[in-house]
Amino acid sequence: IPLPSSPLPTTRISRLSTFASLAFTLLTSPDKSAVLSKYLRRLRGGALKLGQMLSLQDTSVLPEEWSKALDNLRNKADTMPADELDGVFREEWGITIGMVNEGRTEGFIRTDRKGDTEKEDREHWLLDYTEINDTNVMKGADGKHITINDIKEMRPVAFASASIGQVHLATLQDESHMIVKVQYPHILESITSDIENLQSLISYLNVVPKGVFIDSIIEQGLREVSGECDYLREARGMSRYRDLLNSDPELVALGFTVPRVAEGLTTEKVLATEYAFGVTIDKCNDMDQGIRDKIGRGVLRLTLLELFVWRFMQTDPNWGNFLYDDVTDTTTLIDFGGVRKFDKSFVEGYLEIVMAASNGEEENLMAKSIEMGFLDGNESPIMLEAHKGAGLVLGEPFRTEGKYDFGSSNITSRIGQHAKVFSQHRTQPPPPEVYTLHRKLAGAFLLCTKLKCNFECRTLLDEVWVRVKEGNVEE
Repeated sequence: IPLPSSPLPTTRISRLSTFASLAFTLLTSPDKSAVLSKYLRRLRGGALKLGQMLSLQDTSVLPEEWSKALDNLRNKADTMPADELDGVFREEWGITIGMVNEGRTEGFIRTDRKGDTEKEDREHWLLDYTEINDTNVMKGADGKHITINDIKEMRPVAFASASIGQVHLATLQDESHMIVKVQYPHILESITSDIENLQSLISYLNVVPKGVFIDSIIEQGLREVSGECDYLREARGMSRYRDLLNSDPELVALGFTVPRVAEGLTTEKVLATEYAFGVTIDKCNDMDQGIRDKIGRGVLRLTLLELFVWRFMQTDPNWGNFLYDDVTDTTTLIDFGGVRKFDKSFVEGYLEIVMAASNGEEENLMAKSIEMGFLDGNESPIMLEAHKGAGLVLGEPFRTEGKYDFGSSNITSRIGQHAKVFSQHRTQPPPPEVYTLHRKLAGAFLLCTKLKCNFECRTLLDEVWVRVKEGNVEE
């Protein structure tokens, strides 16, 4: 079924006008979920991305109709009209999809923007690498890097679309497949105005409790979504992540993998990678228990390694970023626009909190939370009790002897109950890194709950704890 297509509002005035129309319609329409979906699907960019980030925070952040609308928009944003799509490819490749399909590739030129991008990465995202490992580059049967002439056909109609770009399928001369992700025009330029408009809309409609500290969430979102607009950066992050994953024998044995990059076809606004077969992992809930447990254990192990050993994380817990192929029994990770590193001292302090919660050490949990800036110690008794309660629930899978039954635990809803207290009684925002870390860990638990996983968790945390204490971590 073709995805809907619409021109992208690119000017500040056109996007402001769309936001104003959205605000008025939300006030007057009884079906707010449908209205929000329609407008954000058309806006795309920072508006949709930041909205999705808000929906992945605790359940008290947005009204139910907002969260429902945003959740339904994953991979369903409007696509570009053909003339806009041709414009992006002419800018990045010098030729259009039609010219590729006709074999007229002599005008191909890979646009390669550098300069401030790497400086920005080092200063704000702490990415200290600039090259793609050659083992992570797509190659043909002759061992050479994939080039434009290796493409036999490229479909002009996108099969997926999201906040930043849309995805096309290409068939190579050897009949294998490749995906080509194309960024919408002027998305990066729209982000700042989108954030201002989104803040104004949320404030005007008064839909977020004061204890959520929405400005802090949006500020963190600005950093994340800005980084996602550079596909050269994403390609480097993808290569780095593939190296880290392949260094862990258990993840490899569990069938987890990352696609290779077609480096010679990738630019700041076009990303070409291997095609991954499979269904999104949330669609695996009817598969055998052993398969579901294998996927859940792998995702939880991956999350703990990202947080505490690699300190390098793919920050978007969207289930659509994991594809399970029952033919090869593999789980492929895709979409690395949100990869980032974390400070060693902060991550080690956060691990102390997780371990205290997992051991049921209430005093240590609260003391470390104050030391790390989660609390200032002057909160109301109800807020302090909610923080302690949420921490103990978070540590429950690791505190349980033997297998933990996620399916019957109600763990995410119990954390959500405590989060509702946070939204009303929190007196200061948590450290900015926490928005990402909590979102990732909660996403892993939510997946295990949806798949009704039942596996032993404590050894996963103990292994990470030992590695950190012994210094056996990435530097």
